[in-house]
Amino acid sequence: MPKVNTAAVMIDSHTDEKNPLVRYEFDVNVTKEGEFYTNLSINQVEFLIERGVRTNFNARTKKEGYITDHTYDGLVQQVKSLFEKAYSLRLVSSEYVIRYALRVNGEYVLGWDNFSIYPNGNWVRKDEIPEEFKDERTSVFCSRWREGVSIGIGKNEGNSFFNHVTLWGISIYAKPIQKDTYEYHDGKRIVKEKPYEGESGSSVRWLHDLQGLSYEGSGLMEIECTEETASFFRNIFTNIARTNETLKERFEPKALMSYIQQSRGLLPDLMSQEGGEI
Repeated sequence: MPKVNTAAVMIDSHTDEKNPLVRYEFDVNVTKEGEFYTNLSINQVEFLIERGVRTNFNARTKKEGYITDHTYDGLVQQVKSLFEKAYSLRLVSSEYVIRYALRVNGEYVLGWDNFSIYPNGNWVRKDEIPEEFKDERTSVFCSRWREGVSIGIGKNEGNSFFNHVTLWGISIYAKPIQKDTYEYHDGKRIVKEKPYEGESGSSVRWLHDLQGLSYEGSGLMEIECTEETASFFRNIFTNIARTNETLKERFEPKALMSYIQQSRGLLPDLMSQEGGEI
């Protein structure tokens, strides 16, 4: 389409007192219907995106930065307003959190004593069922199935409970995040997130540097990121890693049989502990 000219706008950057104005140039074109438009440069679009300002995509080029208007002056004003909004962005506050999740690949029944673990509802003793559930036909019908971190009272439907599990395991995700809140001149706010490193040698840095950690799906939670909370998750990861090393060393059949015959457990025997809330 015919090019009209190269327009320019001057924007106050609010950053340099001696030279506060920044100049942006862009080509103005016009369609055969008389509509004025421009395609901002890649650098200009990236600058706007970095500050949370988005523009339309050009249907032909599939690139962002396409702006149109019925008048020439209107187009120039649109471009100027976009850059003015971008430069008005100011940091309001910063928040540091640990984003975490727990996923258990496995299902089981938790006894009504909040301690006993059963493979299915058939193992639940009738004498431990609370009085309000006594009218149920069998203990299977008032079993407290647990799957991951969710809790519920299950109803056995044709013995078809949770048959999709192949291996048991506990997965933990925890990453320190910095959440920065910015505000535009019109009062609109946006939140930008980035990994939070913390100080060198700290538990926060330890979590930040942990490799091979990613999470997809729902169930993410947040807690304030402090050295204390970071140390908590660091200890969890450390213990999981140590357990892994112990199991790898002792899980070979001959070594495992030796431990069994000597009545030595691979891991602490949690069943010997007194019951309590889980």
